[in-house]
Amino acid sequence: MKLLNLLFGMLVFVAFSCTKSKPMSDLEFYGNTFIKMSDEVFEAPDDWIRVVLGDGEFEISIPPYMRNNSTDDVEESTNQTYIFNYCDTTGRSKYHYGRISVDFIRDQQFNLATEYIPYKDQYDFWKPIVQQALKGGKGPDGLWYPDGKLLNGPHCSVLYSNAPIYIYDTCYRRGGHTKGKGPVSVHMSLLMNKKEAVVITVSYHDKDSVLFKDLFNVVKTFKWNQIYQ
Repeated sequence: MKLLNLLFGMLVFVAFSCTKSKPMSDLEFYGNTFIKMSDEVFEAPDDWIRVVLGDGEFEISIPPYMRNNSTDDVEESTNQTYIFNYCDTTGRSKYHYGRISVDFIRDQQFNLATEYIPYKDQYDFWKPIVQQALKGGKGPDGLWYPDGKLLNGPHCSVLYSNAPIYIYDTCYRRGGHTKGKGPVSVHMSLLMNKKEAVVITVSYHDKDSVLFKDLFNVVKTFKWNQIYQ
């Protein structure tokens, strides 16, 4: 809830402008297991499941190996969080950490985000949100977690493939909470729609980057069902 409140506060007060900055090189994303999302259009595979969320305000496609673990009362609050966790579909019952979290903030005024935000402004926006996400405490799954350790990042980028709504994305690597499983890569993506906003957080262990190679692309399947002017 603290993270959701911080997201709300930052979204209300962040200022946007239109000056472009130099893009980062692939090397700046640290390591060949860390996936940088490209601006190419992503077509969801046929077996992905289309999910309508936020009282019908938006929808995304989810891989079949992700299970909806949201609580039953999520639709009853103004600000909503939906959780999708990895579920083994092979019958081998092997554990892998993979998670999609969708935070929906509504009934406030937000920019439509159809113009470019300078890199520095993106970084200033995301940095305190990442710091809050690394703090320990009770997670959305009800479990308690220690403070996380930031290994690389945060880095920022803008995706235009979902035009006219830009996708503002930050990515970073943190230490994993499961012993022996290694670091975790995280993407947080922001989409705004005048009176509401969505932040999609996708995370998994770097060692499972082949298994989850398309998971970060769920944000590219996002669609507002109504664009507010």
